[in-house]
Amino acid sequence: AMMAALKILLYRWTGERDVVVGTISANRNRVEVEKLIGCFMNFLPVRDQLAGESSAAELLVQVSKTVLGAYEHQDCPFEKLVEALNPERALNASGRNKENAKIGRKTSLARFSA
Repeated sequence: AMMAALKILLYRWTGERDVVVGTISANRNRVEVEKLIGCFMNFLPVRDQLAGESSAAELLVQVSKTVLGAYEHQDCPFEKLVEALNPERALNASGRNKENAKIGRKTSLARFSA
């Protein structure tokens, strides 16, 4: 629900229908790495096309399916995904993220400049 709410907020804020939000996977989904010490995190981009006429319930279902799909492919390193897709990049912008959400006692949305 938080991811859907964030995507709706970003859609309303930017007017962009194509919204990509990143999340982190701990990559501890195999028995052989559960007890290992170290950082196994992977960045998962979660991309949705939002339509202004969709209801909140429809968007929640759509985003839930997209998130579950991303976690099905969490073993694929983010760097390999970027290499395979070879997206067009702007040299004056960060490729990782433009927005960052912090959830805790206080919730804030911090905007990063490139």
